Amino acid sequence: MRFQKAFVLVLSYLLCGSILKCIGVKLENNGYRDIVIAINPNIQHNEQLIQNIQEIVTVASSYLHRATKGRVYFADVKILLPVTWPVGSHVVQRLTTESYRKADVIIAEPNVKNRDEPYTLQYGGCGEKGRYIHFTPNFILDSSQVSFYGPKDRVFVHEWAHLRWGVFNEYNELVPFYLFNGKSEVTRCSKEIGGRPADCSGGSCSACETDPTSGLPKGDCEFYPDSKQTASSSIMFIQGLSDVTEFCDDKTHNPDAPNMQNKMCNFRSTWDVISKSEDFRNNPSPYSGSVIPTFTLLQAKHRVVCLVLDVSGSMNSENRMNRLRQAAEIFLLQIIETKSQVGIVTFNSAAAIQSHLKMIDNEGVRHQLVQLLPTTADGGTNICAGVQAGFQAGTWNYAILNPGSEQVIRVIMTSRAADEKVPLVTVDVHISEKDSVGGRTIYAEVSQGFSPILFANVTVIIEQPTGPTIEQELSDDGLGADVFKNDGIYTKYFYKYSGYGRYNFKVRVWGKEGKAKTAIQTGGHSFYIPGYTENGKIKLNPPKPSVNVDDLEADIGDFNRVKSGGAISVAEGTLNVDIPPCKITDLQATLAQNKVVLEWTAPGEDYDEGAVSRYEMRKSDHLLQLRDNFTAAALVNLTNLNPRPFGSRETFTFVPENTELQNGTTLYFALCAYDKQEQSSEMSNVAKVYVFVPAPLVEHPKGSSVWKVIWIMIVVAILVCLIIGIVNYLVQKKCISRTFALV
Repeated sequence: MRFQKAFVLVLSYLLCGSILKCIGVKLENNGYRDIVIAINPNIQHNEQLIQNIQEIVTVASSYLHRATKGRVYFADVKILLPVTWPVGSHVVQRLTTESYRKADVIIAEPNVKNRDEPYTLQYGGCGEKGRYIHFTPNFILDSSQVSFYGPKDRVFVHEWAHLRWGVFNEYNELVPFYLFNGKSEVTRCSKEIGGRPADCSGGSCSACETDPTSGLPKGDCEFYPDSKQTASSSIMFIQGLSDVTEFCDDKTHNPDAPNMQNKMCNFRSTWDVISKSEDFRNNPSPYSGSVIPTFTLLQAKHRVVCLVLDVSGSMNSENRMNRLRQAAEIFLLQIIETKSQVGIVTFNSAAAIQSHLKMIDNEGVRHQLVQLLPTTADGGTNICAGVQAGFQAGTWNYAILNPGSEQVIRVIMTSRAADEKVPLVTVDVHISEKDSVGGRTIYAEVSQGFSPILFANVTVIIEQPTGPTIEQELSDDGLGADVFKNDGIYTKYFYKYSGYGRYNFKVRVWGKEGKAKTAIQTGGHSFYIPGYTENGKIKLNPPKPSVNVDDLEADIGDFNRVKSGGAISVAEGTLNVDIPPCKITDLQATLAQNKVVLEWTAPGEDYDEGAVSRYEMRKSDHLLQLRDNFTAAALVNLTNLNPRPFGSRETFTFVPENTELQNGTTLYFALCAYDKQEQSSEMSNVAKVYVFVPAPLVEHPKGSSVWKVIWIMIVVAILVCLIIGIVNYLVQKKCISRTFALV
């Protein structure tokens, strides 16, 4: 039986070329299948968690079907249970290719204490699939979460849109308001979503104060949506409103809102991105059958691992064969290591039994000398020796003492966390599919648990089919291939192919104590509703839990990691040497008196390397003209600007011609970069300048405030005297009446 399962696994590997390519959600007959929801192994057994997951996804399937105009639903969902959970009365199947690390939805503790907000980790840009959705057990189990985020099935669909279709949020916590036609607007989609901006920071709500210098509400002002709406969109703004059942389309989309959807997707509506995705191009007809999903419970049992070595002509050399053997040994180590084992050393000679392992701490002191005793052998040519020992946490060096004959020695060291409650620093590597010119993007996610790690040194090592091994540094600065700055995802373009054949990727990560820090996850969060407006009155929710600064800047000490990134194959006829400049994503425009100041980061001639040949900048008073008809917009003369190398800051200041910068004037700017072959980059993000002139303050003559006080005192004195006179008159009149009565 085991042989049959191993054969199936090997056959799958050979048919797919890579097991990972066979894993993933499939859309068949309008239904999403093979969705994997994995429960973290550290979560304690809870039957209610399983039941709630099924209930949420069942209702979400119907909501998704309605939101997509009858096009898709959830058909088949697999729930991966921790291996320690009892089966009970459940029918549980064994895993095949599913795993916790490759799950679409992960149920695990929050990445920041007391923060149960759902989010989706997104690597790439508009239309690119995300990595996973993260829900906490408390979010799944606690009914009070509905008040903060809305019904959980709607939250599930909101996050699914991030994960599956690569759309983004239509709100902006950093820029909650913006000016449009002289009026303050809420950053939202659609504009028809009604509500009340208010300042409820003091416990009672009052009208927002306007900042006289910007014309926008002050910082404590928030938007409280009406509990009942006439608008039906959008799910990517506030998914919790009962009347919101659709995504913003071209009729309801608000392109002026300064949100991530507009920035990342070039002002396209969420429905436009979704409807043009691969799912909908291949699945055009609405579906009218049952949308109730089926659920399968999975749990790991005894594992059968088969390692397949390619010995075909595609390997080309004994050197490459040795490298693949080494990778196989590393993989095997991860499967067979025991709790007490910290390392395995593999030799190719029986003389290994004379060798010793020496451990040296960070001060150069030798702490241990262990004889390496063989544990396995194959005909006396290869020996595997395990070191049964433990070492104190810290930085260690190791050395092999080999008094025997000359031989090849491979050393693999592994370690475990000193405290099992402290998550390990992990690295996940992803190589994107080819882009329009044949280039790829290398992503390395560095995290501790679900907390991103910032300021690490990350390098990719690429073994080419011909030529030397090359190394490139990955960055997390929001430039070039990197989509979001400081999110713990380090990226780099790769396009310099040396020839046809196989390219192997390996990522090395190291962090220095005092420099590398953990941070809060900043992925696609669901909107936390501060409260609702009902009949003109605001019903408050508890404030969003604050983040402890210590949690954000925890020192994680020194660490080193090496992770395989897999391999890609470049076939003949697919190389492309004509690489355009990368897209400019940080164009900014500000006003300095009567001048416009434009700033951006220089792209490279080939993506993110070198310097471009020239820039083409255009301006318009209509936002979408730049997107839809860039060359028809007015040209801004940049002939005197000499482009600088990639990563440099570019600045250009000018006085707009034929445009008077008066109160209420709005101008939009965008630019493209060209290389020496006149290849153009994509159009940059659009920068906006809005002229706001504060109302002049009324100046009073010198000393007028003193006279104002005097006049107030005079008026008050007159009123007091008048009141006293009236009271005296009434008292005297009453006394006279009593006198006449006595007479």
